[in-house]
Order: sequence, then structure tokens, then C-alpha cells
Amino acid sequence: MQIDLAELKRHHWFEDVDGNVYDDLSFDLPKDKDYFTYHVIKPCECHDVLDEYTYHPEYLHEGNSFYQAMLKFNWFYNWMFNRMKKRGDNKTFKHICTFNTTFNDGDLIVAMVNSGDYTLEEAIYIYTHSCERCSNVLAYKYLNGNDGYPEYSNKWKNCHTSCKFCENKEENES
Repeated sequence: MQIDLAELKRHHWFEDVDGNVYDDLSFDLPKDKDYFTYHVIKPCECHDVLDEYTYHPEYLHEGNSFYQAMLKFNWFYNWMFNRMKKRGDNKTFKHICTFNTTFNDGDLIVAMVNSGDYTLEEAIYIYTHSCERCSNVLAYKYLNGNDGYPEYSNKWKNCHTSCKFCENKEENES
């Protein structure tokens, strides 16, 4: 196997119908070609989807133990979504919005995983859902104080960002 690491650093490019690659993203492409594809690759992206779910009690009546058992499994959501989509029932799930968060701090995520505190999935989730001050606290803790700042320091208090990991924490600690 031969892996070209320089090729992995390319995240955006155009390609014409003949397979020629254009790294110039100014959209000043050759006029003699009438068709281009635009490629975007984001290997470090967290994708969150928010859907509204409407409960259908007729599926879950007491005599139907199959559906009641399904509620106990995480894959119930996906299974029910696909079932309702095939039936054309738009009332069960309604798409609200999609969020994409890119992240580039692989060193911090690897350090979080290597510490044994988190799995890879947990470390990515925590990092991508952390505010600025929580990201700095994580960097300080897991990168041996070489980056970021400690929790409850003056920088932490003056940051004025918050997320679900730190909101109202300053008031509770005082």
C-alpha cells in the first residue's frame, strides 16, 4: 500500500470531465471546459441532525409487545424513521435543522483517548460540543499545561462563553 500524505491535505478542488484537477479555488476555471465537479472532503467533521418526533400511541398499545420492546433499543429511532418514510407518513419525523462542526485538534483528541478517560467517540463529541473556555481547559489538562488555561483561572472567568459542560458552574463553585 502506498499512501501519499500530501494528497490527504487537499480538502477542496475542482475537477473537469477529463479528470484534470484544479486547486485554484478562485472559480477562474478554463473556459474551454463546460463541466466541473467541486470536491469537498472534511475528514474531521461532527454532523448533528435535529428532528422533531411525534409520538404515535396506536403503535404501542398494551397488546403489542414488539413495539414496546423496540422502545428500549437505541436503533428504534432509525428503524421507525425508515418505516415511516417508506409509508409516506411525514407526521412522525420532521426535520428541523442540521449542524456541522469541523475540528482540527487531533493532538488533543488523541491525548484525551490515550488518558483512558474517554473513548474516541466520546472525545470527539466532547471536543466538538465544548465552548471556547471548555476547549482551553481540556487542552490545559490533556496537553500537560502547554496550551489553554486551568479551570476557574482568571482567563476562564473572563472568557464569557458557556456550553452544557460549564454553564452555571461558576455560580455553583462560588
